[in-house]
Amino acid sequence: MGCGEAISAPILGLFSNRHNGVRNTLFVCYMLCVVANCCYLLAKAMPLAARIPLVVISRFTLGMGTGNRGIGQSYVSSVSTLKDRRKAISLLSGGVSIGLSLGPGMQTVINQFPDARFGFWIFELDINNLNIVFAIAVNLICLVILLSLLDEKEESADESELQVFEDCGKFQIDKLAIAICIASRIDRVFISVNFKSIGFLYSEVMFGFTEKETLLVNSDLAAISSMFVVGVYFVCAFTDFLERIGDRFIIICALVVVYIYHLLTMPWPFLPGHLNCENLNSTADAQLHSWCLMTHPINMYLYFVGYVVVNGLVRSYFPSKPCLNFEALPFFDNYISIMFTKLLGPGKHGKMQGFNHSAGCWAKIIGPLVFTYMFDSFGPQPNWALELAFLTALLFCWVLFYNRMSPRRPELQIECGSRLQRSVLWLRNLSTSF
Repeated sequence: MGCGEAISAPILGLFSNRHNGVRNTLFVCYMLCVVANCCYLLAKAMPLAARIPLVVISRFTLGMGTGNRGIGQSYVSSVSTLKDRRKAISLLSGGVSIGLSLGPGMQTVINQFPDARFGFWIFELDINNLNIVFAIAVNLICLVILLSLLDEKEESADESELQVFEDCGKFQIDKLAIAICIASRIDRVFISVNFKSIGFLYSEVMFGFTEKETLLVNSDLAAISSMFVVGVYFVCAFTDFLERIGDRFIIICALVVVYIYHLLTMPWPFLPGHLNCENLNSTADAQLHSWCLMTHPINMYLYFVGYVVVNGLVRSYFPSKPCLNFEALPFFDNYISIMFTKLLGPGKHGKMQGFNHSAGCWAKIIGPLVFTYMFDSFGPQPNWALELAFLTALLFCWVLFYNRMSPRRPELQIECGSRLQRSVLWLRNLSTSF
């Protein structure tokens, strides 16, 4: 599924740009999701030899259909002004988060009826695939809403801004600023998949939890983080609470919070005490024994409270077995998305948004392989050290190139023929940048 999403995101962006809109592209995405889910339902009725290939094809196709978030952000940025861009992107991200919670939430409801079975035509529905029927219904509802309510004939919300750029010259993208935004997104995904990949085993080894206790604690933390997510998204979308604070300042503060969290939860060699490795299975967990006795414990409350702050207020979270699943959290990912759309300027963003989304998808694919291998072989220290190194580099870039991360720098973006035009435009851009 992740490979399909990573491959399709830039293709969908290019397709959206070429067709001057997102309606046709979104229609294709929703149809791919419907077809993929129908194939998944059909797999149970197929011969055993054909089931695995059909499931793989359906998951890949579903991934291709879900690679549409970039074009959604592209459309939102084109119909919003710089003044209301924060609220527009926050509203989109909040909707995505709620949508991503419906699947696991519905599965939680279905799990309360373990004996439920239904027969429909050649399909056999039970607790394992009833959720797919719900997904198909949601996709069909989205298709109806898309075809009946989305009107792409409406003009851009900031036609005057486009006209100014057309009069003064060609808009030029600061490639370094764009690269820093994409690297920040990749870092956000890496920290998320680190929690996802090793979170449960880390809790068992570091704090001596049983498997049941680990599942209970991590599920509760996921639920608490999820409530923070929705609340903060809609605070950003429907209030002016953060309007006086610059996007760059919020992003740097978020990076600092995450950096401090990793510093405080790093199992440094000078910490007192040792882990209790007696509960590890001597055969299955033999590889963990090689580093368990040399790893020092950290404070459990510091880890979990910081976990909620980082995952609920600052960063993305991809829980392993929670009741709710969210892909993006506001105070870092949301403002990176806002900054990215501003840096791209007016015009078509589909291609760049697609490549940005694809970079995050590849990070989701590669990250778990890297972090799981390092944790199994060497313990948690290399994972934390890699995250700290990445965060250090990002903080250095955001501070060093702070001025270049301003989305309205006229000397990089506009070439005007008149000094008066440049002065007026600079003052106008300055007033809208903070």
